[in-house]
Amino acid sequence: MKLIKLKKTSTFFWPKTLYNLNNFHKMNRENASKLWKIIQQAGDHLQGQLPEHPNHPSGRNPYAHVAICIKNKFALSYKDIPDEQFDNVLKYIEFLKQNPS
Repeated sequence: MKLIKLKKTSTFFWPKTLYNLNNFHKMNRENASKLWKIIQQAGDHLQGQLPEHPNHPSGRNPYAHVAICIKNKFALSYKDIPDEQFDNVLKYIEFLKQNPS
């Protein structure tokens, strides 16, 4: 069995930009709290608007939908997204509210 040594730096790709996660801090508590409230409001807004899906016979959870979409788009949980991306996350949540999928 061959062991692989991992580097300490983590990087991920953002559209047209490369970010090194070591240059950012996680979202501060205040912003994370604000963002969670906005996610809840978006979930309230999307209640009953998401299309039916065979994997969810009793209906889709709009709160989980918003959180999962954020995680898929930004490759991080909403709490782990850097503060510098806060406005981009807000814009994306607005997009989700206008385009239920």
